[in-house]
Amino acid sequence: MPPSDPFQGESTYTTDYLRHQAAMRQPIRPDQSILQSQDPFDDRTGYRTDYIRHPQQERFQRAREEYVPNQASLDSLTTHRRDFTPKDGPEKKKIILFLYFIYFLF
Repeated sequence: MPPSDPFQGESTYTTDYLRHQAAMRQPIRPDQSILQSQDPFDDRTGYRTDYIRHPQQERFQRAREEYVPNQASLDSLTTHRRDFTPKDGPEKKKIILFLYFIYFLF
């Protein structure tokens, strides 16, 4: 019969791995306040001061040609239609009728 009182013991995990109170670690990064300058930020660079702005040339734009539809008629015969022509014959009609009767009558 199991005991009726709640379990009062400690697990092996809590006895083997004790929690240690440790102080917070100090950051490895050096203090940045030493590197800050007291002078205002000067954003002038050598590129900005030495740059000479040259005038741009106008872009060449060719005149657009008006669309002229093709006067020749379109040959819509494809290679598939040219090479694989339908082969109607008495044998094909017999096979189609035979398959029709088998499919719908049986």
